[in-house]
Amino acid sequence: MKVQGERTSFVYAVALLLALFGCGGGSSNSRNNPGGGTPGSTNAGGTPTSGANTGSGGSNSGGTGGGTGGGTTSAPTNLVAVGSWTDGTVSLINTSTNQVSSTVTVGQEINGLAFAPNGSLLYVSDYTSQSVYVVDTSTSKVVAKIAVQDPGPIAITPDGRFAYVTDTMHLDSKVTVIDTSTNTVAATVKDVGTSPGAIAIPNATRGYALDTELGSVYVLNLTNNTVAQTIDTGWGYSIATSPDGKFVYVPDQAAQAVKIIDTSSNTVVGSVATPDPHGLAETPDGSQLWVTNTSQGSVTVISTSSNTVLKTFNSLGSQPWDVAFSPDGKYGYVTNSGSSNVSVVRVADYTQTSPIQVGAQPHWIASGRSK
Repeated sequence: MKVQGERTSFVYAVALLLALFGCGGGSSNSRNNPGGGTPGSTNAGGTPTSGANTGSGGSNSGGTGGGTGGGTTSAPTNLVAVGSWTDGTVSLINTSTNQVSSTVTVGQEINGLAFAPNGSLLYVSDYTSQSVYVVDTSTSKVVAKIAVQDPGPIAITPDGRFAYVTDTMHLDSKVTVIDTSTNTVAATVKDVGTSPGAIAIPNATRGYALDTELGSVYVLNLTNNTVAQTIDTGWGYSIATSPDGKFVYVPDQAAQAVKIIDTSSNTVVGSVATPDPHGLAETPDGSQLWVTNTSQGSVTVISTSSNTVLKTFNSLGSQPWDVAFSPDGKYGYVTNSGSSNVSVVRVADYTQTSPIQVGAQPHWIASGRSK
């Protein structure tokens, strides 16, 4: 009886060990047994398991130990990219911390930048190298370099398929079209004034390029890449579109005002006075338009529902140049070319925190999400 008892205990112990290590019962799992892994194993898409498994050993796509499922995924990072004119650096600012998370050198004279719609890539034009650089925002590495003559500001179609790059030196009066799937030049829009120095794309079929010398906006047909119409707006340096694509805004420095274009009729339907307007952008919810007044050192806030000035505040820096907003709309960011920093402004009450130091003479700014 003693021998039989020892043999029974041994068999029981072996059975228990087999159950604990998933060798019997339950189904097979080829992903390190995500639902019922061994102690210390790593779940696919989840966190490391700890301790013995209390689950059944069935399949679980990305849960923690114990067969609970769910897992963890990294949230997109809200970013603002700042391009510096004289040192060729791009500063990527994490808008959750309002600190520079990384700096990428892409040339010597950055002349425009834009995020792909999903935020995974950043397109940066550099005048010195006559190139557009493509930066992977998750790694802050340059992944492609595209030869483009006299590249300036960039706009990307809403579907992310094409990047339109203006020619700022009025040599060919053109806009270059880049196929983002191959990062090669796919087409050219010709006869776009004499110096197309800014561009906005509100939808997949139409773009608006501002001639910074003639003071006209050229309406681009993006289906065949031709100029469809010309709108007289006055002379300025930048252009912006409302989030819903219904309006385009252009600074008219001669008239000291911002002109408003209705995109359904492609006519100027309004004007709001502001001193020395330069850069401009609408808040993500479309309720406000912010305009930098470079020589005045200030920013004017315009209500888009009434087209009236809500507020004007001084930027914490000199020569405010351009403006963008965090994707969640909580903060506005103003590049200060004269002081090489970026003002951080809370949209809810216009209070400012300490400016963020970036590269020399920051001009261009854009916002997006890094996956």
